[in-house]
Amino acid sequence: MKNEKGYALVLVLLIITITFTFAISLSGMALSARKQFNKTDEINRATDLAEMGVAHYDALLNNFVKEALSETEDAIQKAEEEAKNKNHAPPIPDFDQLFKSTMVSKASGVGKIVKNIKESNTYQVDLTGISGKTQSGALIVAFMSTGSTENESKTITGSITILKQRQSQFSAGAKAPLPQEFDQIISTPLTLNKARTYGTSTYFAEEITWNGGNNKPFIVSGSAFFNDKLTINGSSRIKILGDAIFKVKLSEKEKSYSFCISGTPYLVDQEGNLEVYENFPAGRAETCQLSENGQWAIDPDEGVKVQY
Repeated sequence: MKNEKGYALVLVLLIITITFTFAISLSGMALSARKQFNKTDEINRATDLAEMGVAHYDALLNNFVKEALSETEDAIQKAEEEAKNKNHAPPIPDFDQLFKSTMVSKASGVGKIVKNIKESNTYQVDLTGISGKTQSGALIVAFMSTGSTENESKTITGSITILKQRQSQFSAGAKAPLPQEFDQIISTPLTLNKARTYGTSTYFAEEITWNGGNNKPFIVSGSAFFNDKLTINGSSRIKILGDAIFKVKLSEKEKSYSFCISGTPYLVDQEGNLEVYENFPAGRAETCQLSENGQWAIDPDEGVKVQY
């Protein structure tokens, strides 16, 4: 009888020990999970803070763009007035170059932004570089945004691209325009061996063979529609001050020395609709200057790029 009571006591103690050990284990797991949850929560908050820094910097540069455009326009206007009233006035500055130098000065003047949101929650944005030597002529502002909580921090690197917007008369997906939508129609085939300028939007109904050279540009002061094959020979310079629509795709050998389109290049698809001419053989695209001032902006969709 005493042995049975002893066994029962041992069994009870064993059950209590196992239960207590299991409870401690569960408690430890719960504490660990809670700690991990808190850590994850702080990392998420730090990421949110870093993203707030990106939004802040984007808004700041947008304001700088507006200010730089206004200041550049005022400077150009002042230079033009001086040129009218003085015999030896300094040359009128190039709009784009003056705008870009003004933007670089403004962005460089704010090398760091620090903002406290609440208690120990802050973000800091640091300028890491500015580049204007791009093929498109765009300004690229590189930055680093760090969000910090009491125990965690998260850094996002990124860039904001400021570029001159192209102004398109037509749009992808729309029906190709009819000949009568252009100011003039050239209805005969053309073989051109010297400089030629068309002073308005032009519809070229037949094939064009262009035997141009560096000093013999082919210029259309408006949008152009090439309804037939365009054959390019020599070191041609072609400038379209508007959209350029091609019924026949250019071959690689038709790549000109310089093919400037201030609007958008389009192809006409099999259904007669416009599609953006991807990988357009533009030659020295960097020689192409867009036709209008004041169109610099940050693209709201593609202008801000970040890496986590």
